[in-house]
Amino acid sequence: MPDPRSRSIPRAFLDEIGRPGADDSATHSAVAGLLVLRLVERWVTGGCRAPVDVAGARAAVEAMDTGNPARGMLGEVLSAIARGGPEEIGGAFGQLMAYARVLEYAAQWPLALAVYETVIANGGPPTPNDAVVLALIRQAFCLRMQGRFDEALTLCKYARRLAIKAGDLEGELRAELGVAMGMMAQGHLIEADAKLRAILRRAPRDSRVSIRSMVLNGRAAVAGMRGDTVSVIRLEYAALRENPIPSERDRILHNIGEAFRRLGVRAVARDAFLVLSCTAEEQYMRWFGEIQLMLIAAQDGEAAVFEEHRSALDSAALPPQLRLEFLGQLAASHRLLGEPEIAASLLLEAVQLAQRHGFEFGELGTEPGSLDPCENAGAMGLLPPRIARIADAIRALRESTGAGA
Repeated sequence: MPDPRSRSIPRAFLDEIGRPGADDSATHSAVAGLLVLRLVERWVTGGCRAPVDVAGARAAVEAMDTGNPARGMLGEVLSAIARGGPEEIGGAFGQLMAYARVLEYAAQWPLALAVYETVIANGGPPTPNDAVVLALIRQAFCLRMQGRFDEALTLCKYARRLAIKAGDLEGELRAELGVAMGMMAQGHLIEADAKLRAILRRAPRDSRVSIRSMVLNGRAAVAGMRGDTVSVIRLEYAALRENPIPSERDRILHNIGEAFRRLGVRAVARDAFLVLSCTAEEQYMRWFGEIQLMLIAAQDGEAAVFEEHRSALDSAALPPQLRLEFLGQLAASHRLLGEPEIAASLLLEAVQLAQRHGFEFGELGTEPGSLDPCENAGAMGLLPPRIARIADAIRALRESTGAGA
């Protein structure tokens, strides 16, 4: 295992700050992230001059967009540093991990890697071992998303060894899950599913984060790559029932809604996204649900409902990656509504936004040309009984929450 300290932690942030065409929002965010990471390193090694250093970094954080969820996380890290004391390190590193996940959601893999590197490079007491193991596993995920499969596998194996040494079964299984997801990413679907089944047999039902739910979610991803949408719904619903964490349940519910939409059962998809848009723990996921509702309205030819969702989203302070998703789905919606000129203009705007932020437009979830051609009418009657029961459960969930009433 290469020494994590040998990598240049701020390099990715420096590249982002100097990226040609980057707008002020992206630059402010990168500057704030870089300053906080450098301050964390000095804090852990005893070289931080609080409150002077904290005040300078806080000014950079406050210059970030108010709608950026990373703003609050970086602010919490600075508050922990200002309070001082080794007992604050665990909480600060937890916020750094959350910050890295936000960067992942924005497909900013090099920046997320650098944040996880801070956790790993400054690991050891009093930083919990499981935080280092999880940071390694998340790094492996970021590497896989960049096609760096061998490096990802090395990190997962190293994380597994650390977890076994610490008697951390949860960390060991999560590392094994990372190996399985690497197999899946490389197209080894049979081997990946076999490994996931083996992990599921060892996974405890009482872990604080549901390993079983993660494995079922992984098996659903394999099923999706095989084109088996019915199995995606079955496995994702099983994952939903196993998972106690609200934010993760929201993401699973989104996957279920998207699978029903692809089957052409848009009434059930609408139920799932209505629940998501009204009750999701994170604003990000509420917006994501509304984007899907906008697309479904266009697929159903309901121009007034489409316009209601479009107007709400257009005035929202969407973070860049989510705005990119919105523009892509908005273009698809206008094409469905018979307005190809507007769709073309929106796609051009999306490409320009992607270029400003260093995103790839092809990373969007549903591209304009990939909409399911199935008709909604009568689709419920064609569902297998087990999937029909899941559809009933999603409808009952929507009714119990009052979403869309």
